[in-house]
Amino acid sequence: MLLNELRKKITAIDTQLLDLISKRAELVKNVGEVKISSDTHTYIPEREKQIFENLKKQNHSSLSNESIVSIFTEIISACRSLETPLTVSYLGPEASFTHSAAIKKFGSSVNFVSQNSIDAIFYNVERNFSDYGVVPIENTTEGTVSYTLDKFANSKLKIVSEIELKISHSLLSKEDDINSIKKIYSHPQSFAQCKNWIINNLKNVELIEVSSNSYAAKLSSNEPNSAAISPKIAASRYNLNVLAESIEDSEHNSTRFFIIGKNINAPSGHDKTSLMFSPKEKIGALYEILRIFYNYNINLTMIESRPNKKISWQYIFFIDIEGHYENDIIKKALEEIKNSSTDFKILGSYPQK
Repeated sequence: MLLNELRKKITAIDTQLLDLISKRAELVKNVGEVKISSDTHTYIPEREKQIFENLKKQNHSSLSNESIVSIFTEIISACRSLETPLTVSYLGPEASFTHSAAIKKFGSSVNFVSQNSIDAIFYNVERNFSDYGVVPIENTTEGTVSYTLDKFANSKLKIVSEIELKISHSLLSKEDDINSIKKIYSHPQSFAQCKNWIINNLKNVELIEVSSNSYAAKLSSNEPNSAAISPKIAASRYNLNVLAESIEDSEHNSTRFFIIGKNINAPSGHDKTSLMFSPKEKIGALYEILRIFYNYNINLTMIESRPNKKISWQYIFFIDIEGHYENDIIKKALEEIKNSSTDFKILGSYPQK
């Protein structure tokens, strides 16, 4: 078949796709009206999980499931904006890893608002300036982001979803020659993730910790003989040269992010629940609580402790378990844990990634 004939077929299919997307958009408008009348949230994670799972089951094309999800994330994002446009806060500036995670989760048709701290993200969502916030919670090489965990102790916000992002670091600079670099800006975790590469490739450089990788790129864009360890996408945003790519020490480097908001999710069929508690002060208290999970055959996927800010030398434990807190078995287990602890709080149930 000639190239022109193939292009005509593609154009005809594009026209059909556009017509179907337009019809979908009109139906979403109707859905939005129903949601408004019933006071239902615009973003429903368990519904989107169901959509993506159905699409992956029906995908018999040469496109990967990841590609299908990316395409439909943008379609859903554009259609959702016809209901009520979402405002989402993230740890900025623009082109940060958190920004990339926010786009991966919500698509591009969202009002994204850059915040300069995790505190500010919680503040804006708590006071309804933003519908949702995106915060880093855990990295495969550096562990949990303790400051995010600490914020949940005194916040009424819920975890409504999670997203995982593959992390790849680049060395960005206004300079063309890596040997001219005298100082590097980056986030503390990024320095830790690239420690061996820095030792082997950059001698006697000053390492300056800043609040985010994209802010590092912004600083470097205005300072000679400096560089930033940042996402590659920040190079085009801040007009920087890419001196080196994939400089992280481990190729298995991913970060998990929480989506925080005020809505409570219905079960999706494949959920995770996050909770926090402080064991009572007695011998074997933590063992007794962990034994409850064992007795009810509940799988723990994360456990982390943080100092209790209210009582010296006591600790708050943060735990992720498989299942939704409305499940009868999990409900019984959590009731026992509540009676055996203090500061007990369910942080949210949400679809597993």
